[in-house]
Amino acid sequence: MAENLLKHLDKMDGNQPELVRLRRYCEMLEAGSRAVIAFGVWSIIKTCMYFLMPQLSVREWIADLADILDRRSGRIILIFMLSALFAVDMSMRIYVGRSAKREVRGKGAGWFYVIVAGFLAIEALEGMTDGIIAKTAHYMTFEDRLMSSLVDFTAFIAAMDVVIPGLLIKKMRLRLRQKGE
Repeated sequence: MAENLLKHLDKMDGNQPELVRLRRYCEMLEAGSRAVIAFGVWSIIKTCMYFLMPQLSVREWIADLADILDRRSGRIILIFMLSALFAVDMSMRIYVGRSAKREVRGKGAGWFYVIVAGFLAIEALEGMTDGIIAKTAHYMTFEDRLMSSLVDFTAFIAAMDVVIPGLLIKKMRLRLRQKGE
């Protein structure tokens, strides 16, 4: 099934409950794949806020790094480390998004993207709870932490919109193949 799975499902008898659910899961997976990629931008913004806000522990860490190396080398290393972190994070998100889209198209994307999406969901959940519960974010007001947590909650929902439909689509496809449809 190299063509888009949603188009293929439209050609079939749409009254079958399994096919209706499969179509709905494909639509959820496609929307979730876009959202996971989009929330990569939020991840970058949040990390920049963390490093640029006047948080004592980060400033001490940068000062220690600057003492060990000269100031210019310390900044270069910090910029390199942040760039590597951003690249890894966005690569994971793009991988999940593209793999989920391959799944919707019926090209089979394997299971690994679901595992990575689960990791992204855990990461978003951790960020959400850290924003509300943690005392380390003393540089942010309660409203700032609440807004950050709400965005992280939305990122968690987006990641789960890839994990759950991804698993259900794989399960339903297996069942449909066994029926011979």
